[in-house]
Amino acid sequence: MSKTTENQRCPLRRAELAFLVISTAVNFCVLSWYYLSSHTGMEASQVFILGRDFINLYVGGGLIADGNITTLFSQENYLRAVREIYGETYPVHNWSYPPTMFWVALGFSFFDYFFALFLWFALGAVLLFCATRALGLSPVWAVVIFLSPAGVFNLVTGQNGFVTAALITMAFAFASQRPGLAGLNWALLTMKPHLGIVALPLLVIHRRWKTIGAGGAFFACLAGSTLVVWGAEPWQRFLTETVQQQQVVLEEWDGLLLKIMPTVFIQGRIWGFSVTASYMLHAAFAGLGVLLAIRAWPDREATVRRSLTWFVVTTLLVLPYSFVYDWVVFQIILILWIWDPDALFVLKPGTSRLVWSLLWWLPFLSCFFALTLSFHLGPVVLAFVLWRLGCKRTNAPPAGVLRV
Repeated sequence: MSKTTENQRCPLRRAELAFLVISTAVNFCVLSWYYLSSHTGMEASQVFILGRDFINLYVGGGLIADGNITTLFSQENYLRAVREIYGETYPVHNWSYPPTMFWVALGFSFFDYFFALFLWFALGAVLLFCATRALGLSPVWAVVIFLSPAGVFNLVTGQNGFVTAALITMAFAFASQRPGLAGLNWALLTMKPHLGIVALPLLVIHRRWKTIGAGGAFFACLAGSTLVVWGAEPWQRFLTETVQQQQVVLEEWDGLLLKIMPTVFIQGRIWGFSVTASYMLHAAFAGLGVLLAIRAWPDREATVRRSLTWFVVTTLLVLPYSFVYDWVVFQIILILWIWDPDALFVLKPGTSRLVWSLLWWLPFLSCFFALTLSFHLGPVVLAFVLWRLGCKRTNAPPAGVLRV
């Protein structure tokens, strides 16, 4: 796979460079303030421990190590286990990962919580570095993505956005010349299976049989190892009890959760619609998204950035369940268009650069609009991007752009 792209041949304009430097510096300062001002202990009086959602992997790993795997699949018993460690007032959490994540969780359980959290972020940083190198970009971009707006949400919540973003990116970057590695990344992405909802149709239509075969083989090894060690019960309970718990999260949880889930289904809930009406609203908008996706469909010879953009925008648009920390991969695709945003938005260069700058801050803007106006900006913007992506389908890719 070529490591050279047209992006590296065109230096950034001073305005874009200044924008990224200031954005990265501001995000670094915000994060520093957050971590320095937050509780670092584990007293019952605190609201959340630092890394808040990483607690699921850490506590889950401890339960797995102690042989209490069934506790993971009971909301009541799992929350009791969390509160035994972090206090009786600790907010509600639930285990949401498939059994293939048992190995990762088990590994973190052997360390102190904060060192394990550091390792989790370090893993995300390393994978982002690998993803940017797979795209032929300078390692500096990994830092920019790590401290991007969506990256900030990921660092605050201790979530898996860095990992999933890197896996998706490498799956596309390796698709053409390293189908085995592409399949491995798709298999690992099953840690959050809904993020791959449009992957299999795309791979089948593009006839990526080697990638599909490799992905199936790697997933069989991952799943098979859990079956050998822990049996079939964890899978059965994941596919029933855990899936049901996640449905409860989507349909019943409220508060701040509704502000950081930029989907049309959640928009319906914010407006006070019933669950059924919210699903109907989402289905209508997702149907529009499918039509836009068909219009912008990337053919087999499409460039990596075009195919990756199509996949990311389509996935985030049709899913009723996603969070702003899942948008780290959206920041990656924006980086791929920073040199020529007019090629994506099909607008005048000055207007395209302005739109690009606003979209870079979309994870923050989406939450701001949700908090102040009870309106999720994200789905509308995604539909716009997918619409514009379909406006230049006949254009030949610039020289040097990686092909899928």
